Amino acid sequence: MVIALPIASLAQENQENEKEAIKNVIVTAYVDGIFNEGNVNKIKAGWYPECDINIYNVLNDTCTKSKAFRFIPMFERNPVGLTPGTTYKIPMVHITGYAAIAIVEIYHKEKQIYTDYMNLYKFRDGWKIVTKTFYAFPK
Repeated sequence: MVIALPIASLAQENQENEKEAIKNVIVTAYVDGIFNEGNVNKIKAGWYPECDINIYNVLNDTCTKSKAFRFIPMFERNPVGLTPGTTYKIPMVHITGYAAIAIVEIYHKEKQIYTDYMNLYKFRDGWKIVTKTFYAFPK
């Protein structure tokens, strides 16, 4: 019983380290890479190249897929973020083995503009965003 406590503590510490790594990927590749900076290198580092962004169209009740890397040519031409000054909250990260999901709240000028649901996998070179769905708050 004495040995179980340090092992459980180590596992919990590792889980917290993984959550921090996931948060770092989201902030670097998404919040900063896309919204604040338009930084291609940051985007490529945290998004899986075949990542789908699922976009729900309320007007016609359909869902379409778009590749996250569609942003790359735009930022290569003009490396400026989509909405500089964007802030965020990450209220939830849940990990099971090499899979994770995170809820990300995106704010601009203190007003929430999106709630994102991001799925991530842990590859050999770290966590990558592999799919994203979202809710866009009315403007």
